[in-house]
Amino acid sequence: MKKSSFKFSWEDTLLEMLPSRALFLPETKELLICDIHLGKAEYFQQNGIPLTNNSDKNNFARIKNIVKKYSPEKLIILGDLFHSKYSIDKTLKKNVEDLPELLKTNVELVLGNHDVGCAIKNIKIFDIRKTKKP
Repeated sequence: MKKSSFKFSWEDTLLEMLPSRALFLPETKELLICDIHLGKAEYFQQNGIPLTNNSDKNNFARIKNIVKKYSPEKLIILGDLFHSKYSIDKTLKKNVEDLPELLKTNVELVLGNHDVGCAIKNIKIFDIRKTKKP
């Protein structure tokens, strides 16, 4: 059975929930995804927990396929692009930094708690964490 998307309106905005765990806003051509956790297997392996390494490859392929299908003007990652700053090697960092060019779209990241301390280029970063009042 083919999975289909679910369209609904929130106030005056049409939203499309995709079976690939993403949300598309047709009017603004924005694609939203979250909780990708790149480098998760490597982080667990560094801590003695065996996991296969194919999750990053699968996540990059999923993102590429969604972008190819919907042609968004902007890909917005709503936190936790990475699993940990300690699991980012040179290859993973380069793959992420090459995303805007590879996907031919703007990429923005709203920092999640797992992204803190992860320095990357070519992606606009928003840090909207709450700060304590003095």
